[in-house]
Amino acid sequence: MRWKIILVNGGIVLLVGVIIYVLVSSSMEQAVSNQTQRKQDVAQAARTANTQLALDALRLERWLDQQAEATDVRGVFSAGTMEARRKSATATANRVLSAALSEPDFEKTAPSLVLFVDNQGMALGRSGSSNSALMRGDNLLQVYPSLAEPMTKGGPSSHVWLNRARQDQMLVSYAP
Repeated sequence: MRWKIILVNGGIVLLVGVIIYVLVSSSMEQAVSNQTQRKQDVAQAARTANTQLALDALRLERWLDQQAEATDVRGVFSAGTMEARRKSATATANRVLSAALSEPDFEKTAPSLVLFVDNQGMALGRSGSSNSALMRGDNLLQVYPSLAEPMTKGGPSSHVWLNRARQDQMLVSYAP
């Protein structure tokens, strides 16, 4: 009796295994054999992602341009000492980041970092802990030369920053 149960169950497992093998191999064959369709799909996905990133960057640029006009944001650069500017920059960066996170436009691509940079390209302060000296005093113009463009041009801009040495890969939007 026990052998009959084992044989029936074994047959069922073998039958299900063969069916699964046939289904998976036929679907994989379709995916692998049609290389032109795969290339078209990948190209379409890349164009779609590029367009979505451009749209997200444009939304963020416009929002940042409005935020840059705020009195407390401009006040970061008018503090008396460098330490006062750094503390003000960190506090204001935290406020701007929390405002961005509450914006419905940034639901899918909320910023992860807000950083204040002076006109010489030196980082003053960033969002995060007020005790953190992370990025303070870094000359970002040397690391990311594209930062000079909005300083000279005067309007908001976006770039992709890639830096292997710092292990950075960021979509960056900024407003002077």
